[in-house]
Amino acid sequence: MNKLHEINREQKSLGADFMQGLINNGQAWHMEGSIGRQCMDALRSGMCMLPKKAFNDAYGNRIPSRDELKQGEMGTYVNTLNYYNINHLVTIYYNDVFVSEIPNEIYENCPYVNVPINEAIEFADDKIDNGEWDAYCIPELIKTHQVIFHQ
Repeated sequence: MNKLHEINREQKSLGADFMQGLINNGQAWHMEGSIGRQCMDALRSGMCMLPKKAFNDAYGNRIPSRDELKQGEMGTYVNTLNYYNINHLVTIYYNDVFVSEIPNEIYENCPYVNVPINEAIEFADDKIDNGEWDAYCIPELIKTHQVIFHQ
């Protein structure tokens, strides 16, 4: 799945797809003030991004396209990727992982890989299923996911 589709899926799950649509077709800048302010808040946070086409607002002010801005700034594709953690990498330690209830220990010089957070569990489970790994630990996800150990 490409990253734009992932963003669209995440926006839909949060109800931000409506605002993204208003931003994409320029209507956000011609509606009542509260709608425009909500859309600006969504751009600031990264929940939404500017379209590839520039628009003018109701007062004639130019709204730039996302490609006219420095990547990572408000309204850019990168800002939205960061908001949804689509590019966020996590470290998966594997094989030489000592798994206990508390604490979860990782031995010195333990092998590891860095993968995008949204692919981490599936990636590691595939490695276990095909026999490449015996165990893995993703410290960043320990609070939300169980540590996996297979013998």
